[in-house]
Amino acid sequence: MKILVIDIETTGLCPFNDFIVEIAAVLLNTRNGKIKEKFHSLIKEHPIIPADSWIFKNSDLKHEDVINFGSSIEEIRKDLQKLFNKFNCTSYNQAFDFGFLSDRHFYFENKTGDPMLILTNVLKIDSGFENFKWPSVQESLNFFNMGIIEPHRALEDAKIEAKLIFKLIKKGLWEK
Repeated sequence: MKILVIDIETTGLCPFNDFIVEIAAVLLNTRNGKIKEKFHSLIKEHPIIPADSWIFKNSDLKHEDVINFGSSIEEIRKDLQKLFNKFNCTSYNQAFDFGFLSDRHFYFENKTGDPMLILTNVLKIDSGFENFKWPSVQESLNFFNMGIIEPHRALEDAKIEAKLIFKLIKKGLWEK
């Protein structure tokens, strides 16, 4: 089986007020763990993208690259939707990534497990409340001693998340 792992970078947390600035998708072969890049693009959703957004301060993504080289959602829509239609899709924290993408009228017929939700019950990080805390990608990488620092770039993050999913598959923890 193959799983399309999707990652986006945004200017903030709200799909209605913030912008997608990068999208990537990699294909994970669940039998052997091989990862293949399927899609990657900088995105310029609006002519004015806030240069002081968290993503530009906490990654090597440059505001000027998004402004100068970003594609519009409409330019990438057909190719990206074709991938979403063809493969089982996931992302780390689907509510976030799929929420932004759904707000832009992408749809996902073939969703598979959310690694963040699965890892919540594996890592069992105390939230101070009844339920466990949702682990960050970095907390999950640290748990598996993978020696990787999340770069907060869509393509590299999608590859890292695919590696986490393959760890879950090998340990028999992946829920489809």
